[in-house]
Amino acid sequence: MSSSTKSRKPIVIGSGFVTAAVIVFALFSVLMTSHHVSESERYSEQYKKANLSVMFCVTTVLNGTSSEGLSYVTLNRYNALKSIEQSREAVEYFAKIHPPLRLSSAIGLVRDAADSERAFLDAAEKLFRAETESQLADGISAVKQSSVGKTSEYGFSNSVAKFVEQLDEYANQRYRDGGNFFIWL
Repeated sequence: MSSSTKSRKPIVIGSGFVTAAVIVFALFSVLMTSHHVSESERYSEQYKKANLSVMFCVTTVLNGTSSEGLSYVTLNRYNALKSIEQSREAVEYFAKIHPPLRLSSAIGLVRDAADSERAFLDAAEKLFRAETESQLADGISAVKQSSVGKTSEYGFSNSVAKFVEQLDEYANQRYRDGGNFFIWL
């Protein structure tokens, strides 16, 4: 009888470890998914605010005369460059993340638009680093050339918005469907 008791203990202990491992993995999965979703939402909001600021600054320069534009650039250089850097940070975040496969087409659109967004941000930086009217003219030309697809359906801003919308839909699906879980490790 003692031999059968000894043979059962490892099974009980082994299944206890498996149960604990499953619980730890489930908890880890929930925490990682929550972290990834909140980071994506945070960078999306950061991009929206920074992009709005950059677009306002660029539009103001484009709508003025050369001397007004140069004056505006000089007065608003710090804030514009800060917004450009925040936009770049968000672009790089979305370009490097690896969400679950069900989001692959949405993140693919974001990645496809990332290079054109980088080109626009480089042109906007060139514009706000201008110190002469000729440098300003070069910056304006670069911004005009690089902003062609900025507001298109497949532009970076719209692609990020679609990605985050789809991410939120999957992340909140378990509450609607009761049991369909979204995991992003």
